[in-house]
Amino acid sequence: MEIGVSLPVMEPGWNREHFLCWCRRIDRGPFSSLSLGERIAYSNPEFITALAAAAAVTEHVRLLATVMVLPLHRPVIAAKQLATIDMLSNGRLSVGVGIGGRTEDYAAAQVSLDQRRQAVLAQQVATLRRVWRGDHAGDPLRHPVQPAPVQRGGPPLLAGAMGPRAIDAA
Repeated sequence: MEIGVSLPVMEPGWNREHFLCWCRRIDRGPFSSLSLGERIAYSNPEFITALAAAAAVTEHVRLLATVMVLPLHRPVIAAKQLATIDMLSNGRLSVGVGIGGRTEDYAAAQVSLDQRRQAVLAQQVATLRRVWRGDHAGDPLRHPVQPAPVQRGGPPLLAGAMGPRAIDAA
């Protein structure tokens, strides 16, 4: 059996020392993964930055993004950020993706709610995979977006789904 621990980053008083202590303790075991999710309109650390920091201060545990609300991000930039975290963690990253369930996060990120659709998520996942394959993200005369992820094909993508339609799309 594998046991993962979610960082309690939404608890009041969370700070650098707490972050480092939790990451290092989880990394010592017996845990298999360290996870955190994304919220925008909340008093928690920024998701990508926190994952990168966790990658830098751990050596063993798998890093699990639970759940990245992908429509809140530009997909090519997200692909680069996630590939960087995969590189920093030496291939220990897995990413749950979904459309999110909180309209206030869309409002805070200034992203239209019409982006909160499974079709948008599917297009963005295809973009992540294309970038991670090394395909050009735009102008074919330019270099591919790098770094390349450590894991062949990029970090494993997991579906974060709530409700029948999201489960079907997953």
